[in-house]
Amino acid sequence: ITGRVLRRDPDEINAVFEEIRERLIEELDYYQEAANLEWFRNAFSDVEGVSIPKTYPELCTKRVLTMDKIPGKSADEFLVDATPEARQRAGTLLVKSFYTMVYNLRALHADPHGGNYLFQPDGSIGIIDFGCVKRFDPYWIADYGKMTMACIDNNPQLALDCAEKVGILATRNPETERVLWEFTQIIGEPLIAEEYTCGASDDPLTNRIAQYVPAVLRQPEIQTPPDIVMLHRSLHGIYTMLRKLKHTYNYGQLFRGHAQHAIDVAEGRITDTIST
Repeated sequence: ITGRVLRRDPDEINAVFEEIRERLIEELDYYQEAANLEWFRNAFSDVEGVSIPKTYPELCTKRVLTMDKIPGKSADEFLVDATPEARQRAGTLLVKSFYTMVYNLRALHADPHGGNYLFQPDGSIGIIDFGCVKRFDPYWIADYGKMTMACIDNNPQLALDCAEKVGILATRNPETERVLWEFTQIIGEPLIAEEYTCGASDDPLTNRIAQYVPAVLRQPEIQTPPDIVMLHRSLHGIYTMLRKLKHTYNYGQLFRGHAQHAIDVAEGRITDTIST
């Protein structure tokens, strides 16, 4: 029924719900979350300004998770008296940690909201609740990075070719390609601009996306591959926090460095050092 209402292929809908089901089941397993916490804490051990709590395996069970208490306030509490400098530092750490997870670690904290990030007065951040983690295939995330880079570079042919490879574009036809390209130019605006302020008075991005989504839904050839579900959910969560912080940055430049790393790993130019 959902597929008919949204004009979506039932297989696409089933794959999306299966992805969500798997992530929800993982969130109920505290052994798995403890392992996730230690893995990410190791990965970010040398990153200044980012804290992830240590776990105590001998005190953990499938239903009990024991870890360090790390300092910090929720996003809303932090914003009450945060200085402009602290806001900017916090936003920069949010977006850098997001890109590091996606393109360098290929493992993403997939539940980002103001309660799962703790903010200190100087803008340092702590990340908690690693029950929901999405891991990416190195070749898929490299193609996704290439697609996004092509959108920034105004290269529709390469962007659409990559969209087909990652499973977004099921069938090629001029109208579908036009709609998808126009949509990428809307959602990619923060990366295309040389400098972008999230949450500024001239930042109508969420409204523009909402207005264009019906046009996308009218194109059943534009699909939602399972890997994108948690990636875009997380991206939306990070963007929501950046809007609250009114964070300003050259997001495109930051993105390029991280995406290029994923591409270089997939194409064998650098050695993949990730251990799972």
